[in-house]
Amino acid sequence: MQAARPPQRLRSGRGSRRQSPVAAVPEAAAVDVLPPQCRICWLEADVEEGGALLAPCRCSGSSRCVHQRCLAAWMGAVAERKGVHAARHCDICRARYAGLPRELHLREPPVAYLRRKALAAMATPAGTAASYYAAAGMAFSTAWAVRGALLSGRWDAPLLSAARYLQGLGVHLAVGWAQAHAVGALPWPLEPAAAALCASARRLAMAIEYAHMGLLLLFGGLAKGFAQGALLTALAPIKLAAHAAGALRHGACAVAGLLPHVRRKWQRRQRKRWQAPAQQQRQPQQGPPTERGGPAALV
Repeated sequence: MQAARPPQRLRSGRGSRRQSPVAAVPEAAAVDVLPPQCRICWLEADVEEGGALLAPCRCSGSSRCVHQRCLAAWMGAVAERKGVHAARHCDICRARYAGLPRELHLREPPVAYLRRKALAAMATPAGTAASYYAAAGMAFSTAWAVRGALLSGRWDAPLLSAARYLQGLGVHLAVGWAQAHAVGALPWPLEPAAAALCASARRLAMAIEYAHMGLLLLFGGLAKGFAQGALLTALAPIKLAAHAAGALRHGACAVAGLLPHVRRKWQRRQRKRWQAPAQQQRQPQQGPPTERGGPAALV
């Protein structure tokens, strides 16, 4: 009886490839096809509410599908942290979500929309220049307001308003500190009454502050000076544009006045250039003296 032969090994050569036992298994049996899963909770689709899998962005592979409820929770968290505009885009592929149900359509508040557009406009070079100009205008207006207060010559009413304003500010800060630290240490029957009293005192102090601030601006000449400074700052670009337009107009008039002179000079040069060959053709050619008179002329 013949002994069993050992399995032959395939040698690798230049014309043959090294084969492994895995290569002999069909691909359909070697690779298990997994059903789509949610990229957040790693679960499959279910029949519960919001359990349908969506493919709202350009991501592929294991990040392609996501549960509707998981996407809703994720968009809500992103909207609270970064805003509605950021929640509408995928944080992986940066594409805007498309084909979402009506429940996932987020509405951006008008104030947030205007703030986002303003920040985007300020990020441009023109917006940055405008913001710097506005800051310079505010500084100029404040300096002009102080100048108006110094030139007004009336110091009794501004000083009284400033003292009352500082008094109201001190009361406001003291009541705020007491409401934040001391009211919580009181027993329960006294705590609500003390909190209401502190809130009323804070409102009264704020009213005193605003009233005396208005009086300070009115009697101290600050309001008039600030208005004048703001008006001058707003009119400065218009004046600059008017001066630039005037300079351009004067330059255009000067160029228009020089054009006829340049044109006449160019015409004279062209006329002389064409007249010179004609004059040379009209004049007879005179040879040397030996050729005109011959030998007799030499004697």
